[in-house]
Amino acid sequence: MSDSRTTLSYREDLGDVLHDLGQPLAAIRALASAPLPGAGRAERPDEACERLRRIHELADWMKELLSIGRQAVPADLQTSDVVDVVEDVVLAAGASFDGLLRWSPSGTAVVSVPPAQLRRAVGNIVDNATRAAGPGGWVQVRVRRVRGRAWVQVEDSGPGLGKVPVQTSRGLAVTREVVDRCGGTLEIGSGRSGGARVRITLPSVPDPAV
Repeated sequence: MSDSRTTLSYREDLGDVLHDLGQPLAAIRALASAPLPGAGRAERPDEACERLRRIHELADWMKELLSIGRQAVPADLQTSDVVDVVEDVVLAAGASFDGLLRWSPSGTAVVSVPPAQLRRAVGNIVDNATRAAGPGGWVQVRVRRVRGRAWVQVEDSGPGLGKVPVQTSRGLAVTREVVDRCGGTLEIGSGRSGGARVRITLPSVPDPAV
């Protein structure tokens, strides 16, 4: 019985990681296959370097996902700046999303969550939002720090709760697990346009750089 439970847990872990790899992999494919400048203009060295830099960062993200799986968060938590992590997620999502992706950060918001775990949680929400919104839709991402807590809110113009592809349920389950481990909350509701609005709230800590 114990071996059966271990095998089932391993399969669930593997399934979650494979699911999470979808966003950075899609972004890498989009960057790699992006059309070169039109006739008469070659791609500038700085453009090529930026494209390669983004692909390298996304590859590092995939490496992190493969290494963390669903391990418990250690007692001596790393800290991460929510704004930096969310910006990475937004840039990755924008590489393969044909709709409008709006990004509204506030000041620095440091939380006691390892960057890889936070990127995983936020990445799933943004991935779900872009899938729901579709090529003609929009996604709005906001970060705020209010009274000792930092929150990330993702709203989309999709069809609304319960009307998105089944893959989103696995992504939200992973996000909820990460948030619960860190003493945060996950709120799922409807946005002003009728689409979904998802908010992660996490306890913030003093910025170690200050």
